[in-house]
Amino acid sequence: MASLISGLAVKELHPEKLILYADNALVAMNKPRGLVSQPRNSAEDKMTLALDNIKTALNLENRPMPAHRLDKQTSGLLLLALNHRALAELSRGMRVGAIEKKYLALVCAGASDFPATGLGRMDTTLICENGIVRVKDAPFAKRFPPHRGKSHKGNGNMVKEPGDDWVRQAVTEYRVLATSPMVPLSLLELSLITGCKHQIRAQLAQYLGTPIFGDKKFGVEEKTRQIVKDLQLRSSALSLHSYQATLTRYRPEGPQKRFRLGIGAPIHWDFERVCVAADIPLSQDHRSGGLWVDGQKVRGIGTKEHIQSHTNRKMGEVEDTIGQIGGVWYGQQ
Repeated sequence: MASLISGLAVKELHPEKLILYADNALVAMNKPRGLVSQPRNSAEDKMTLALDNIKTALNLENRPMPAHRLDKQTSGLLLLALNHRALAELSRGMRVGAIEKKYLALVCAGASDFPATGLGRMDTTLICENGIVRVKDAPFAKRFPPHRGKSHKGNGNMVKEPGDDWVRQAVTEYRVLATSPMVPLSLLELSLITGCKHQIRAQLAQYLGTPIFGDKKFGVEEKTRQIVKDLQLRSSALSLHSYQATLTRYRPEGPQKRFRLGIGAPIHWDFERVCVAADIPLSQDHRSGGLWVDGQKVRGIGTKEHIQSHTNRKMGEVEDTIGQIGGVWYGQQ
């Protein structure tokens, strides 16, 4: 049996499990569910251990720094900066929307719960009061209220922290990829136009009325329990995955220096297990991740077939862009 660190298997923090991609400015990490994305600079902190493992494996001078946050129970792509300049650029890209972020989510809903086109946009006002996020004037707010969870003090009261009170506009676009023929469960691809705390989870539950499967903060346990029973699953966990980030990079030479680099993280095995049980199809890209240059897949399973079917350029010509920025793909080939 694998040893555990506060419920997280040590093997999940091995660099071979974590590192997807690295170049001269950043590392793309596939964060396991249950890992807090911000290190606490403690020898016992799991994220600190994970970052130190990455530093050693890649022979880096300094410990890489997370450029953004993911909820503890959200799995998937987390970008790490190798230096403070890269950190500032990545942080700014996140802030101004220059970095496109896509998520995958399994939600407790059938096809009739979405527009006929399968496309939608959630444009809402999020309110955070004492750390608790809700959607303002949401149609399903009473049905899916946010749960406070554990108290910081242990006496049932949440501790107010700086920055825990705010009001922000939040926009998320979504596309229905597939719906289970067996249970009310659908696979969504979500594009973050803005980035706020609990944005996707709050909007899906309180605005759309389609909570994420396994979401104990915004969901209703009865919905999840019934699906678990119908699919004969052993348990459920938050089915939200940070799938892909696309950002601008620059070749050191050539007439076209600017290009868009897409980095995809394969879904967690538990996410895939639910999809298989519910007969929800997954693409190879969702299963294995990969790298894309200006929309053309250049690393990962299916790369050769993708290039041959989408471009007249030779595979080597397209792949060379990654090498020019010192990039290496460590994921599935």
